[in-house]
Amino acid sequence: MKIKAIHIDDEKDSIEVIQMLIKEHCPQLDLVAWAHTVNEGVELIEKHNPHLVFLDVEMPGENGFSLFSKLKHRSFHTIMVTGYENYAIKAMKHSALDYLLKPVDADSLESAVSKLDSKNLLEDPRLAHFNSLYQNELATIKSLMIMTQSGFKNILFKNIVFIKSESGGYSIFHLVDGSTEMVSKPLAYFEELLSAHVFLRVHRSHMVNLGKITSYDKKDSLVYLAGDVVLEVSVRKQSDLRKNMINI
Repeated sequence: MKIKAIHIDDEKDSIEVIQMLIKEHCPQLDLVAWAHTVNEGVELIEKHNPHLVFLDVEMPGENGFSLFSKLKHRSFHTIMVTGYENYAIKAMKHSALDYLLKPVDADSLESAVSKLDSKNLLEDPRLAHFNSLYQNELATIKSLMIMTQSGFKNILFKNIVFIKSESGGYSIFHLVDGSTEMVSKPLAYFEELLSAHVFLRVHRSHMVNLGKITSYDKKDSLVYLAGDVVLEVSVRKQSDLRKNMINI
């Protein structure tokens, strides 16, 4: 019996590499479809009912993990694909079948696929616990690995004052020591990634570390942060800010 698979990844090259490797090294797999976004992936899963999904973690607009919240049910195994060896890997080791670190090679692909039990393709108790395990893992994370212009950097959450949106799909991290780091990811990406931590988007142009707020001026819709930073709060975000300030 062929193992029916789907690949969800925003990088065309990554999909082509997986296709080639499957054809040459994993004849038991039948890669029936691929998608470049989470929403496209949901449609393909519902259409094909695959046994296995290769799922990229880092995608524009949506983190790969958001796929699971969009499905009414899931009866497939997951092999995560990521270019970054960060917190997601710990979560995956507890829930997904395995993970592949980009660039994917034949040995790692074969090793991951070999963990799939062909006699029990549609049942795996780990799948039912995926979200809870992922959320528990998030609660233990204290830092974020980012790719800056000078290379990879691990930044503690407590050292981030706020993150500002920059034109061209960039974000600028403003740190407690007054320094900044530019990252080639849009603010929406970090909004989703950091939603389980003490960060809140208070304006279309910036999100703040709630732990760095010193005061909030409701009348003028301004929030004051450590380091004498003053930022505007949009009208629609005022109630969210007040609610979250009470909870921290």
